[in-house]
Amino acid sequence: MRSRAITHRFAAPLAACLALCVPATAHAAAGPTGGELKTFTPKALGGKSAIFRVAGVKPSRVAFGYVRSGGYERGIRTRKIKRAAARRSAKMAVRLPKRRLERRHRVRLVVLLKVSGTKPRQPKRDVNAPEPPATDSPTTDLSNTDQPGTSEQAPAGTKSATRPVGSPILSDAEAASHVRRSSWEPRPENDAANHRVPQPGELDEFLSDNISIYSGHKPLVTGNFTGTTDEIIQWAAWKWGLDEDVFRAVAVQESWWRMSAVGDGGLSFGLTQIKTTYHAGTYPLSSTSTAFNADYYGALFRYYYDGHARWLDTKEKGQPYTAGDLWGSIGAHFAGRWHTTAAEDYIARVKRHLDQRTWERADF
Repeated sequence: MRSRAITHRFAAPLAACLALCVPATAHAAAGPTGGELKTFTPKALGGKSAIFRVAGVKPSRVAFGYVRSGGYERGIRTRKIKRAAARRSAKMAVRLPKRRLERRHRVRLVVLLKVSGTKPRQPKRDVNAPEPPATDSPTTDLSNTDQPGTSEQAPAGTKSATRPVGSPILSDAEAASHVRRSSWEPRPENDAANHRVPQPGELDEFLSDNISIYSGHKPLVTGNFTGTTDEIIQWAAWKWGLDEDVFRAVAVQESWWRMSAVGDGGLSFGLTQIKTTYHAGTYPLSSTSTAFNADYYGALFRYYYDGHARWLDTKEKGQPYTAGDLWGSIGAHFAGRWHTTAAEDYIARVKRHLDQRTWERADF
């Protein structure tokens, strides 16, 4: 639903949480380049609160945390989590709205742990900065010093184009049959993630908890493809009916095509920077499987493009929400709003990468 912008509903608690938990210069990443996310289910209900047991967590490693239930999210003070982790019982009570307590099976406490024994680093520039140089990322060094840039272009042939509203989604095999295979790989360091396919059972939490894409499309998100970074982009673009060069430009803007990229203070992961707080059940696959990350982004694009996000008309917007708006759908991934100033700025950056074909530059 909403991807990388913090909405008015959650801005205050999440900002307070981050301010309390993460120093301005901290290396607050999670996933393959940072710490880890631990998820806890309620052990009991007590009055107006859910009782969690945060066992196995060292207080010194707690970076921050939040509680979620479906689309509801609320930040938790770091010191509260640390105090609970330090107790022998490790129990912590979190007050929740009554309707959320009635859905106890959907309530989760998510805690981000810092890497043990690592020294905080000054973060790099934001991944959304215009015209990012080769060192663009808040948590990882995106310079290409170990792997020289290449002027080699993406493979020629029939490209995926944006299909009309309501078009059928291709199967994994159908999409794969359209991929133009080549040895071109500007990001060799993505190799492990490029060959990481979700295994049976790994999609269960995603299928159970995620409410940010169209329900009819959710079972189609499988991440069932392997190849180079560009081949995976092609595959997802064909599957979901998105212009593949637009997809390439989005991936440049979001991560500089690096699966190791972590943004938003350790909340957004991978190729298209899928944000954990608004896309329940996507982590850790969003950080470990390139195909899952791209597959989910394709489904999210279709959610906006096919007209399923009618709630956007009830929020701040620059123009009425309509199906079939390619650039409105691209901007909504970043801003969580329709053609607002923030969305338009993001759209302009993606268009610039598209026009310049940044991914084909020698210094990419």
